[in-house]
Amino acid sequence: MDSNKHHASQLSPHDPGGPSSIEMVNLNAPELAEADNSPEPSSSAWHPRITPYRLVNLLVPICIGTAKAAASQRGSSTVPTTLEWVSGVVVFLVLFHAGSYEAKVHIPLFIAWAFKKDCMGLVWELFRFLSIPPPKYNFEEYIGPNTGHIVTSYRLLVSSTVMFFGFIKATLTYSGSSTGATWVEWTLGVVITSVLYFIGLYENNSSGLWPTFFGKNRADAVRSGLKGTSKALIIGTSLVLMALMIFIKRPKDALTEADLPVLLGGYNHAINFIVEGIFVCFFLLGLVILFAGLRSVVEDLGDRIPQSIRSRSEHAFQTVSNIPLRLVRPLLGFAHTMRHTITLLGSIAFFAIWASVVVGVMYRISINDIKVPSRWNPFMYFSMCFLGLVLLVPWVFGFWWAIRGVGSALRHSLPVLAIQLVLTSLMQFNYAFGELRDSLQVPPV
Repeated sequence: MDSNKHHASQLSPHDPGGPSSIEMVNLNAPELAEADNSPEPSSSAWHPRITPYRLVNLLVPICIGTAKAAASQRGSSTVPTTLEWVSGVVVFLVLFHAGSYEAKVHIPLFIAWAFKKDCMGLVWELFRFLSIPPPKYNFEEYIGPNTGHIVTSYRLLVSSTVMFFGFIKATLTYSGSSTGATWVEWTLGVVITSVLYFIGLYENNSSGLWPTFFGKNRADAVRSGLKGTSKALIIGTSLVLMALMIFIKRPKDALTEADLPVLLGGYNHAINFIVEGIFVCFFLLGLVILFAGLRSVVEDLGDRIPQSIRSRSEHAFQTVSNIPLRLVRPLLGFAHTMRHTITLLGSIAFFAIWASVVVGVMYRISINDIKVPSRWNPFMYFSMCFLGLVLLVPWVFGFWWAIRGVGSALRHSLPVLAIQLVLTSLMQFNYAFGELRDSLQVPPV
């Protein structure tokens, strides 16, 4: 004991009674030795742990999707249906409920191996057997409070990809192209699903990898996009309203049987225009998602890109992003109250017109007034229902924001004038759509 004190006094003459910093390092030496066997620090490369559960999630869609596509190409209908039922019901429910254990810290011992064991360890053992040094990386996942960001770039990419390919498959199926639908389903269910699932394993990384792609909240961007979409659709609705007013103002007696082919031909052109418009919207949606993904990648690369290239890329992205705003900005220079009032009235007209058009077209198809091939009937119903759903979502947002804006204006100024304007507009819309309903009725033979 005296020797230790004498040694300490030599190392630290200012504090002869306490342990020196060198002694503290020596005391912690066993702990540092044990820490050398732990995973690499967060500054090193990070890759997810490939557990048996995750490996099953990767292999099951590949095996079942490939077998289903092969059976469909051979002309079998029973085998694909059975495989789809097994994979879509039984396997999905089992894997879904088993996935709840993946986020738990304490897992029952009898199934802990399925969520904790790293299957890549077998591969690294083979590397060591072949005298190949295995890579060193960190695989510890982030365990902590959730950020609460639901709308991220990765989740938007997954949702939009499924919606995009699902719509393409439905279109090919209803148009009679079974081969194309099979290959689209295989591409989505095997290739894209596996890639997106593997990318999603990096979402809970502990190294701060791709923070913009996985962690940045995109709710404001989605909200702004919905606002812009609702305003654009309302402007388009006003154009449709002006076209329909020409037809509404025609006297009823002027509508004869000779006008019916022209009317039905107009409906056919309207359907073709709507279908083509849906495809254009999905194409533009894909471009927007690609643009957002590229911007997220550029932001995540950060210091890995030279400063000159990074600044030029950011300037280019900012310039392209501001082009639509510069084009629309002159149209948005109205007063706050007037803009919300017009949005409210346009939302009412928008919903009423498109609901009438959708229901009217579907009714005309059902009574065979619109002559389309029978195989296109399911596609027509699907397109109109999907169009109604797509148009209803921005209408709800636009209507709610307009109600809030108009409500604020009514509380502060011009309450009587605003109420009279709304009531008068509703009366005019009621009269206009009553005339439209009477005009579209088929005259008795």
